[in-house]
Amino acid sequence: MLFDFEWWKAVDGYRLETVNIDQLELTEGAREGMRRITGIKTDPPDWLQRIPGQRIPNSAYINQSDIEAARNNFDGNIAFLVTNSDNFVQYRPIDDYPALFMDLIGCGKSTENALRFISKYGLLNPYRNGGPASYRDDMPTSYRMGPFVAYGYLKSVHHASWRMREAYDLLKEYRESDAGKSDFVHQFTGLFKHMELDLVFKEKDENGLSMFLSPRRFSDAAWLQFGQAISANSNFQQCDECISWFQVDPGRGRPDKRFCSNACSMRAYRKRKKAQE
Repeated sequence: MLFDFEWWKAVDGYRLETVNIDQLELTEGAREGMRRITGIKTDPPDWLQRIPGQRIPNSAYINQSDIEAARNNFDGNIAFLVTNSDNFVQYRPIDDYPALFMDLIGCGKSTENALRFISKYGLLNPYRNGGPASYRDDMPTSYRMGPFVAYGYLKSVHHASWRMREAYDLLKEYRESDAGKSDFVHQFTGLFKHMELDLVFKEKDENGLSMFLSPRRFSDAAWLQFGQAISANSNFQQCDECISWFQVDPGRGRPDKRFCSNACSMRAYRKRKKAQE
């Protein structure tokens, strides 16, 4: 089966900025316990004016419990996810990063890791302008409608990392087990059943069509790639330089390979050479 999946990411990544909760204009949301952010009471901060077209969107929501947490634990501040530029690019995550699911597993509960993941791959599952499919297929207008309230986007990375770590640990247990493995198969099926995938057709030539499996969201693409790795019985190694992961199966280069790319190998070489001077 062929896969077809494209996604948008900010070329220069994201950072976190904060605004005091008392400076935000809040109205009641459509659901109980939700508040809608409609603007800032004072002059917008520099980071909100730096990128043309960037503003806090009317569709930005926050939980009442998050507001209380901000008041009690974070000096009253709410964090926003802000792009470092208005430069965006569409790319093919499954093809361009064969082990991106391993990067997701490694995020854990770390805010720094989640921010680094989002900066590298783009927002995990943005539900805007009709949902993930429109974000996946359309021009990245919805990206420039930010900044975004960071909590939900970071939490989505943490949750996906936890779920995928659970599956990864189960895979290791499965590979090391000598007992009956039917229970493992049932558990794997349960962990993967939440994926949302479409079957799409594209013109192959003048006389035919090709069928592709297309994930609806980035997290679905990561799970699909993970499933591929399980089926292929693949193994992965973490790069010594950039901590990204790469495949180390037989027939894929040197078995003692330490770097994911020539660029990382050269970067590590220059560091060693400089340290010896």
